[in-house]
Amino acid sequence: MIGKLASDLFDIVAQCAAGPVEKDFKDIRKSLSKIEKHLDEIKEEDFLYYAQDFVRKWLEPGSIESDFELFASETNEITVEFGNEGFFDELDRDTDF
Repeated sequence: MIGKLASDLFDIVAQCAAGPVEKDFKDIRKSLSKIEKHLDEIKEEDFLYYAQDFVRKWLEPGSIESDFELFASETNEITVEFGNEGFFDELDRDTDF
């Protein structure tokens, strides 16, 4: 599940290439909140701490709005890590994706 949620976050951020609007910020926060609820799916301790720090940092009020470029960059980085940890493997088997 967390792989799908991370993929969804990446998609939202990618759609903001022309610049995010208020609805995008709300969608991003919703996505981050969903990821936060599924962090217990991460078994590797170092990656868990990394993901927890990422979510906490960007759920802070105004954090995304104040530096969207950094947020987008860090979202790309953590998405790569989710892939490296095998969380997207489940998506390859999902025919609805």
